[in-house]
Amino acid sequence: MKQVILGTALALASVCSQAQDGLRPIHAVLGIGLTGGGETLANVTYTNGDDQDIRSGGLVHYYAGVDVRATPFLSFQGTVGYHVDSSAGASNGSVRFTRIPIEALGYFHVSNNLRIGGGVRLVNSPKLKGRGVASNVNDSFDNTTGVVVEGEYFFTRWFGLKLRAVSESYRSKNTGIKANGDHAGVYAAFYL
Repeated sequence: MKQVILGTALALASVCSQAQDGLRPIHAVLGIGLTGGGETLANVTYTNGDDQDIRSGGLVHYYAGVDVRATPFLSFQGTVGYHVDSSAGASNGSVRFTRIPIEALGYFHVSNNLRIGGGVRLVNSPKLKGRGVASNVNDSFDNTTGVVVEGEYFFTRWFGLKLRAVSESYRSKNTGIKANGDHAGVYAAFYL
C-alpha cells in the first residue's frame, strides 16, 4: 500500500509541475500528521516493565492527494492515506493497528493564509495485528465512515499546518464490539 501511495503522489506531482507556475488551481498535496485519542485496542508490556497502548485514534497518518482551488474563497481536497499506531522497541514482537483512509474535504478561505473546512473520511481495511510473541493479537474491523473538521494556516503557498478533529468508530468483525476512534491531530501539508 505504501508503494501505491508513493506512486500516486509522484504521478500527481508530475502532472501539477507541468502546469504554469503562479496561482495554479490544482496542486498535489503530501502530508503527515500526529494524532491521538480513541480507545485502547491493545496494551503491550515490555520485559523492563514499561507498557504502551495501541489506540484506535493514534498515531501517525501519511497521505497524498489533490487540492483544487475552485474560487478565491472555496477549495476542495481529496486524499488517500495510511494511518497507523504501532508498538515500538521490542525485538521479539509488535502490535500494529493500521487503516487506509480516503478523505474528501471542502474549505472556506477566511484569508490568504487561513482556511477552515471539513468533510468525510472513509476508512478501509482497519486491522489490529500482532507478530512474534504478540501473534495471538489479530482482529479486523468493518470499514467505517467518519467526519473531519479542520483548520489550516499557510506559512507559504507550499506549506500549511493543520489542526483537525475526527469522529469515527470501529466495529470488530470477530466480536461485534464497537471502539470509539475519535481523535485530534496536528498535520504538516506540502503542496507541489
